[in-house]
Amino acid sequence: MIEKHVVNFELSKRLHELGVNKGKLCNSIFSWESCKDGSTQLVMSEWLSTALNSLHQTPAYTASELLEMIPFDIKNDGNFDIGKDEGKYEARYMFDDGIYPILCDENLSNALAKMLIYLIENKIVSVENINEA
Repeated sequence: MIEKHVVNFELSKRLHELGVNKGKLCNSIFSWESCKDGSTQLVMSEWLSTALNSLHQTPAYTASELLEMIPFDIKNDGNFDIGKDEGKYEARYMFDDGIYPILCDENLSNALAKMLIYLIENKIVSVENINEA
């Protein structure tokens, strides 16, 4: 199941709402397709849906795609790190005075998406800088 290798629909939608690569769907290999009946399906982005029930596509980023967007360091003293503990992936920034935040998920792409959302919502990085990456 490829779904465990991409960001879930809810986090994909939030990244899109925040403006991450808005208008650049082709930057992701996969996308979530919203259908008129309220369902969503995962499709390859290059495959153009010919189905009449397709309303919208939202990028479904892979971990590799998200890692390209997440800055390695912030504030010149914090380094990005990924770990795994008790079956969950942990995305975190490590500083000389501690670690913050630690965002976890069983799906690596979801953990990375949570970090990217945190960085944008807390104005630690700008969407413009992420979109340039």
